[in-house]
Amino acid sequence: MTSSNHGGVRQGAGRKKASPTKQIRVDSDLADIFKDISDDYRLNPEKAKRIRDILLEVG
Repeated sequence: MTSSNHGGVRQGAGRKKASPTKQIRVDSDLADIFKDISDDYRLNPEKAKRIRDILLEVG
């Protein structure tokens, strides 16, 4: 069988690794709020720290 350059594992291919994620279930009326928080957390590191501190404080 001959080697092919199509398909298979390739160095550097695929999505770049970010923070680990976890799938959770939330009530549908809260889904948009959690999505907004998640987007802010991912895109704004300073805001992410404040969000995390607030959530840990409320805990």
